[in-house]
Amino acid sequence: APLVAAGLNVPAFAQGEPRSVIVSYDDLNLSSQSGRERLTKRVKMAVRQVCGSANRLTLTERASRQACELHAGRQADTQLASLFNGSSARLADQGPVVVAAP
Repeated sequence: APLVAAGLNVPAFAQGEPRSVIVSYDDLNLSSQSGRERLTKRVKMAVRQVCGSANRLTLTERASRQACELHAGRQADTQLASLFNGSSARLADQGPVVVAAP
């Protein structure tokens, strides 16, 4: 099953941003530290993309973006932990990581 970070409110400034991002890792060796670090970086970039990356924000928009990033990051971290703790045989069958906001 794909990994999903969901249950987020998309701030008004991020309406043009994608609501979900698929993060593939079939090119990475997740049994190695460098493979896990690369996937973690990809997921962090996906969280920023889903939650918005505008520079000039009002305080309300900034707070909404931070809340989105916190929630999506926590969801992704939990799911990455279960992925990283799996056996290497199961990893190939788990599909891509999906970082999403409703």
